[in-house]
Amino acid sequence: QFFTKMVGSRVALAALCSVLLALWIGPPAPDPRESDLGRFLPAHETDGAKPLRVVVLGGSGQVGFPLVRALLACKRLAKLTVVSRRPLPEMDALGDSRVQVRVVDLDNIEAESFSGHDAAFMLQGHGRASQATKEDLLRVDATVPIGFARACKRSGIEHFSLLSSIGADPKAQWSPITRTGAGGGWYMYVKGVLEQQSGLVGFRSLTLVRPAGIYPGNANTPAFVGWLNHKINPFIPRQYTTASALSIAVAMVNRMMEQLDGSVTGTTVIEGGGAVKDVSGQALRCGSP
Repeated sequence: QFFTKMVGSRVALAALCSVLLALWIGPPAPDPRESDLGRFLPAHETDGAKPLRVVVLGGSGQVGFPLVRALLACKRLAKLTVVSRRPLPEMDALGDSRVQVRVVDLDNIEAESFSGHDAAFMLQGHGRASQATKEDLLRVDATVPIGFARACKRSGIEHFSLLSSIGADPKAQWSPITRTGAGGGWYMYVKGVLEQQSGLVGFRSLTLVRPAGIYPGNANTPAFVGWLNHKINPFIPRQYTTASALSIAVAMVNRMMEQLDGSVTGTTVIEGGGAVKDVSGQALRCGSP
């Protein structure tokens, strides 16, 4: 226990130093290529592909919104339902009639029906995990998403993809040092419960996406930390490398298309930036009939 506390203290100290340094020098300008969907286009798509209807929870988030944009780049997409607790003006601003925002009571999402959809994506996460209570983080990052997964299965959806985190572990334990912060014991426990319970739902295909870090940063990862991690990617193990939000989104879409055409079944894991790059590749793949 002493060793664990010492390691935890050093990790927390390193994170604190990174935050202070980021605040001192200011965040670096993001690489514009990291949010440019054009570098993955034109999408690989077969004319006459079967129309696709998708439902998304968490479509306005850091990875969720790029995923929405990627899906809309697919001609075969006929309908995209974005589930939310509130109206989403950013979806209306896209000006695409295929997008429909469905406002629901997230605490009762398991009672909802999503019939008429072929696949589902779950990207919801607490925007500020470090400031959440244990109970709230568990509700937002596990209880609601699990309810969504169960509702999707009951509605006839057999293909499900969720955004988790590297290190997800249902056996992880609470730490008074890291508390609810990303990368801490409770955070990993919550993500582990999400994966475990989603796996028990019984989807024909389930994809677990576990990024180690998202470039150029978000509410849980300061911009400087995301930028620094991105720069040292070539020198660390592939599963610990970062990936851009757009690359993660494209990888999730590409893997979902593989699930729909039957080339990928069961539970698959995309872990770390290296695996994200392998699946995202150089192009968005919208599948075949």
